Amino acid sequence: MRNKILRVLVVLCAILPLASGCKDKSTEYFEETASEEVGSSAEKDTATCFVFVCGEVNKPGVYDLPVKSRYKDAIEMAGGLTGNADITAVNQASVVKDQDKIVVPSKTAAEHGSGTGLISLNQCSKEQLMTLPGIGEAKATSIIAYRDKKGGFKSVEELLKVEGIKAGVFNKIKDSISV
Repeated sequence: MRNKILRVLVVLCAILPLASGCKDKSTEYFEETASEEVGSSAEKDTATCFVFVCGEVNKPGVYDLPVKSRYKDAIEMAGGLTGNADITAVNQASVVKDQDKIVVPSKTAAEHGSGTGLISLNQCSKEQLMTLPGIGEAKATSIIAYRDKKGGFKSVEELLKVEGIKAGVFNKIKDSISV
């Protein structure tokens, strides 16, 4: 009996150092699978979108931002606003969406009516909408509510889907708006 115990101890002493430094195939498989699963959830957490920032920013261009970033984050990535930027023209609290175009107009364009002269349905304020013919506070509020609910306008014509916007009003403003 004593010899059997000694043999078991000798075998264990020989096996333990090997076992501590080695991995069997099943351990490797489970570690790889676990790391793949962690990687896939990390990818979901780091989803990004591309936005184009131009106008009165220091470094216009296309930027890759994390999903749920704000316009202010995109503007910061573009080197910040120039001294001539009209900071009230862009809602910097808006959440970026993939393929957004963020145009920061100049103060002089706003003062002199130059620049594109178009009001962006996806970026404008209620006050800017109310400068359009036939758009009062109620319609401007409806347009912004629709924009927020749908995640922005895909085309100018989509404005006709907003409650209170009929063909007559649309025809008056269609040449003054953009998306």
